[in-house]
Amino acid sequence: MEQAVNTVVRFFLLFFSIAFIFGCCQKTQKKAFLYFGSFIEVTLPACNSSLFEDVEKIVKQTHFLLDISSGISAKLNKQGKIKNLELAELIKKTAEVSEITDGLYDITVEPILKIWGFSPVSKGKRIPSEKEIKKALKKVGWNKIKIEDDLIFTDNCEVNFGSCGKGFLEEKLKKFFAEKKVSFALVDAGGDVFCFGRKKWKIGIRDPFSKGIFGVIEVQDKSVATSGGYENYFEFKGKKYSHIFNPKTGYPVETDKIQVTVISQSPLFADIFATVFMLLDEEKIDEISQEFNLGYLIIYKNRKIQKNKFFPEIKPI
Repeated sequence: MEQAVNTVVRFFLLFFSIAFIFGCCQKTQKKAFLYFGSFIEVTLPACNSSLFEDVEKIVKQTHFLLDISSGISAKLNKQGKIKNLELAELIKKTAEVSEITDGLYDITVEPILKIWGFSPVSKGKRIPSEKEIKKALKKVGWNKIKIEDDLIFTDNCEVNFGSCGKGFLEEKLKKFFAEKKVSFALVDAGGDVFCFGRKKWKIGIRDPFSKGIFGVIEVQDKSVATSGGYENYFEFKGKKYSHIFNPKTGYPVETDKIQVTVISQSPLFADIFATVFMLLDEEKIDEISQEFNLGYLIIYKNRKIQKNKFFPEIKPI
């Protein structure tokens, strides 16, 4: 009889322990870290809150790796060579995109960004002379970078990872969450959103014509990145000059697109293609989207909307 009672007691203790843990893991905790020039906001199950310290370490280390003001990438731009396996792997991935876009995506656009004032090391935004632009273009060329194992040679180029840094960070966090067996997580890196795990999240799509939300999509275990010329620009004599550049001309892109949103299982590709789709024509966008299973939503200046079959249903707020 006593043994039966003990068995029942143990069962109920186990049951309530499991119920408590499950309930705890349904609740969430949120923390924000200021890196990459914006807040990196991370949401985790409450039962995984002890991981926030490790998360911040990953964010801080990634920022230092890609920082062209004082980090490892700054040394690469100054010295022309550096030994770093992680950076080498990232450059290889960006080179794949450069190749399929015929160089319209190029991480060596830094000399152009610098003279226009869109680089972290610029002193101010301005319109450079044609002579300055031609001189800067001579230092641009993704295929000039050579990699031997983990040794990187830039051949007088300068890199800028502004178009892929947040996506790269989210890739690292994705791997970390998987290793720690986190059931779900949400990372909002200055508007680039990564949804990890089994939980479905409602993500708002910004309305480029106002400060509001255009619509809402439901996302699970994917990344959503948005790019638009309105995000970072300066105006001179009534004309706006965007932070999105054509690396072949040295000038800001002129397009009838006002905003592009990309959804992908790869945070890195979501980040990259949200920017590069601003430069590509519709035929090339469709071709790449098919190859990489990318969902895209394009909003044009005339308020026309275009999306493909991989992009989720957009619901009103």
